[in-house]
Amino acid sequence: MASIDMKKAFDSLGRHLQIYALYRTGVPIEIAKYMVGMDLNSITVVRSPLAYAHWKSHGLNDLDKFGFFAEQGTAQGDKPSPSIWVAVNDILATAWDMISDGAIHTQDDHGRIIKAQDIIYADDNLALAGTFNSLQRKMNLLSAFCIIFGILISPPKSKAFLIQ
Repeated sequence: MASIDMKKAFDSLGRHLQIYALYRTGVPIEIAKYMVGMDLNSITVVRSPLAYAHWKSHGLNDLDKFGFFAEQGTAQGDKPSPSIWVAVNDILATAWDMISDGAIHTQDDHGRIIKAQDIIYADDNLALAGTFNSLQRKMNLLSAFCIIFGILISPPKSKAFLIQ
């Protein structure tokens, strides 16, 4: 298995790819454009203790002085961002799920043998594979996914494990 951390993943996503990811999951194109466009021309404000102290001392009317315009990426903490990120991650999850050889199996609550699922949560990924070959294929897909979406991997936060 491999645990992979994506570096600044939320900041890396191009808006056209976010729209495609939503559309691919069945969201009508106009709604997908609306969801992604919700944060266009909006000011991103990092709320840190220092920023909050500035706001208190200067009043809340001049928030644009403390923010910036995001050129790309999906905002974190706004309403559509979880849906957008799930849609983007579904592309990787679907690709990984197509690798049928070398699967790891487990038992469900009813005693049935089922395929263990890879875990993709926000910018953290856990790829499960029963063979080195199938794990390598998943890493190749991850590499292509990251190239297409402009995402970098954080090597210090990523690990591979062998369980025998």
